[in-house]
Amino acid sequence: MQHYLAQLLADLRAAHHNQPPPVDYRLLHSEYSHLPDEIAYVAEWENAPEQSFEELFGIPASAFPPEEKLTGEQMAQLVEAILELWRAWRMGTYLPEGAPPRLCYRVLTDFWRNEKIDYSSTGSSTLYLCNNDIPTCLWGEQFCECRDLVDDWDMDDFAGPSDEDSGLPF
Repeated sequence: MQHYLAQLLADLRAAHHNQPPPVDYRLLHSEYSHLPDEIAYVAEWENAPEQSFEELFGIPASAFPPEEKLTGEQMAQLVEAILELWRAWRMGTYLPEGAPPRLCYRVLTDFWRNEKIDYSSTGSSTLYLCNNDIPTCLWGEQFCECRDLVDDWDMDDFAGPSDEDSGLPF
């Protein structure tokens, strides 16, 4: 497994340098042809295609070994390598303080496997790993990033109108 892990870590490092070139959407979409160079990035932000992390980085999710085949130290190495790759592509994220490497590895690889991104060659992105639903959050109740926020929310502020208040006949 160590040889395979070394190769995967090398692939993740190599992907730092495989960023696609910027696309000038002003040439592809006439409605943007008037945009000056200083704000041409707006056209890219609006038109960047949605793609999987697998497509974007060229590393399939299946390349990540099952967590039961890895030690805690190996998972920590892979977590750091994924985060470094994302930073190289100007993508940031937050890991909950104190979350164990096994949980971080599981969340990051599930995110890699299941989520898509509208990657833009300009600016930066923040990847939110918490789905804001504590019962189904990948981090679990102990590490869910929004658990503290929910305690502070007044859920009455989020309640829709009651049937009596709606004025609807049904």
